[in-house]
Amino acid sequence: MMLLAALLLACAGFAALYLAMSRHQPEALGRRLDERVNRRLRLLGWTGLAAAYLACVGALGWARGSVAIAGVLALGALVVVLFGTYRVRAMAWLARIGTPCALLCLVIAALLR
Repeated sequence: MMLLAALLLACAGFAALYLAMSRHQPEALGRRLDERVNRRLRLLGWTGLAAAYLACVGALGWARGSVAIAGVLALGALVVVLFGTYRVRAMAWLARIGTPCALLCLVIAALLR
């Protein structure tokens, strides 16, 4: 369950970084965002990726978690690339829904321990 949370956090982080790029904003959002919002999206994106790393480490320990994050990030990036190619308008939805779903997975994982 923790690895699913890490994957959702990685997807949300990469989606936020995708939306922070001004060239993707007109297709995904229909408009360009101002620089202040772009900075927030970049901060949220990197925070999501760091949280994904911590979730992997929490699930598997430092040694295996540090290796598992490579696979989680690769899969998260693949999801965002596919969304960006085929479902551009759904990218904002992925960025919004990924973090709450990841938090729900973390709560369920904590309850199951």
